[in-house]
Amino acid sequence: MAVFSKDFPSLRASCLGEMLFPCGQVEWGTDQPTSYSQELSSTKTKLKKSQSTQDVESRSSSISIPKALGQLFILLQYQTLAHRIKVMVRKAENLGKLNRMPGTPDHYVLITLRQGGSVIGSKETKAASGYNAVWNAPFLFDMPPGEIHELPLSLEFIIMQGRIYTRSRVLGRVLIGCDALEEGQVHWKDMCNRGQVETARWHTIQPDSL
Repeated sequence: MAVFSKDFPSLRASCLGEMLFPCGQVEWGTDQPTSYSQELSSTKTKLKKSQSTQDVESRSSSISIPKALGQLFILLQYQTLAHRIKVMVRKAENLGKLNRMPGTPDHYVLITLRQGGSVIGSKETKAASGYNAVWNAPFLFDMPPGEIHELPLSLEFIIMQGRIYTRSRVLGRVLIGCDALEEGQVHWKDMCNRGQVETARWHTIQPDSL
């Protein structure tokens, strides 16, 4: 058994420690629950993989990230007088499927505002079910001092997919701003140039590795 900690901005999990449960010392025939406590060990124990574990990993490796991850519809508005950005995460279409588990997964979106390499604001939508999820979730981000055209700002949208009782996984990302792909830069420039006018676009979800 291993205990992990996850850092929000990077979504990277780090191992805090692990413990081994002595299954051979437990009387499994009794109807009473068994409790066991032990200090977590920071040393990773090398164990021989069982056949069942290898089978699971083999099946997991064959379920790769789908080529088509779907699209995300985003509305942006630069509120010039308040010097802030309104972000509306409207909906998604044709979201990719990360595994072959039955049922419909939930999706939610993490939004971070970055200045250079630093996160200066973060928001999160509620979960929405299905591969054509609808959120209609508005958020406001206060801008740092300076002309918005000259600031090294970008908005990152991280689409998470998960099911009840299972850990959520990153499906993909959308980046809008100075560090984005062409469609992300165009949307950012439209927002800056149109002032109070809302601008909305579909964005292709990119793999997490990018």
